[in-house]
Amino acid sequence: MSQNHFNPTCFGIEDKNINIVAAETETDHNQVTEVIYGYLMGKPFAKCPYCHHTHVIHNGFRQSNIHLTSAGDHQRLLRLKKQRWLCHTCQRTFGPQTNLTKGHDSLAQTLKSQIMNLVRLGMPATQIALIAHCSPSTVIRTIDDRVQSQRRVARLPHNLCFDEFRSVKHAMSFICCDANTHQLVAKLSNRLSRSIIDYFENRYSLSERQAVKTVVVDMMLSIANLFIVYFLKQRSLSIAFILLN
Repeated sequence: MSQNHFNPTCFGIEDKNINIVAAETETDHNQVTEVIYGYLMGKPFAKCPYCHHTHVIHNGFRQSNIHLTSAGDHQRLLRLKKQRWLCHTCQRTFGPQTNLTKGHDSLAQTLKSQIMNLVRLGMPATQIALIAHCSPSTVIRTIDDRVQSQRRVARLPHNLCFDEFRSVKHAMSFICCDANTHQLVAKLSNRLSRSIIDYFENRYSLSERQAVKTVVVDMMLSIANLFIVYFLKQRSLSIAFILLN
């Protein structure tokens, strides 16, 4: 059943140029999706952003499907029609942009933030995918997109947590975070000892690694012994073992 006159902020949409005109609920294979219909208009273009000529006209709309932050067990999908413009001089089309997504992404920035918050809680990618109503590979791509530009943190925390998680295709990956703030420090595509050693040795000096006071692990005992030998290089380290039955 369609409904009209919605405030965009009700759906977590802060862009004032987006006008919500209707919303309805769809069910497909027991999956409930709240579908929201809207328009992105923006300010009229006085000239072409490419050739800067002023001979521009309206050129209809182009629809984008944007996945929004989930509402409980319901998936939210925004079917957004964007106003398009055509330049008669260079024959290129263009239109307004929204801060709801990054470029041409189909995931809203708020949904990506929700995924990263769940990552910081230590959830595996498969479980996050169920909560965010996306695929595990989408979760991994979101993590890579958010942390790719940061090769290392400015200062290695004094207290670290090491763990492993199941990522895609049942592969086990490695994750490291600040034990106090839960901020992500490192994420590797595998949990191999050599990969973990190379990552820290290539990014942090011996003095930086020796400043670490505690490491909490929920991994194989060999990994803990490995970091006593390689991570701190002949320096005593307090390691808290969490053994799960």
